[in-house]
Amino acid sequence: MTLDEAIKHCEEVAKARETEADKITDAKELLDCLECSCEHQQLAEWLKDYKSFLIRMARSQGKWIESGVDISGHRLNRCSICNEIYQMSYVGDSLTRWNFCPNCGSEMKKGDD
Repeated sequence: MTLDEAIKHCEEVAKARETEADKITDAKELLDCLECSCEHQQLAEWLKDYKSFLIRMARSQGKWIESGVDISGHRLNRCSICNEIYQMSYVGDSLTRWNFCPNCGSEMKKGDD
């Protein structure tokens, strides 16, 4: 199931339960049906928010920001997108930086900026 299919499914279940509620006479059954409808609508909204987040993250390009050194003297760099700090290493005299953030997956700009 794709994310779009999950969103569609939740919206369909929410609408079906809301329609079904019009025909229910038992109070407990009615409350259960309406609660199910509300929960599926909320889940659909969360999934839409998550989809938007994924789209923004796919488009985002971060950069490594110098963040000092750790107690061992290794350089620390912070991701400009998620703010996680990572230890960078040297190969010879040049600093080796990852081209993506292991935490949020953002692609990092090339160069020293």
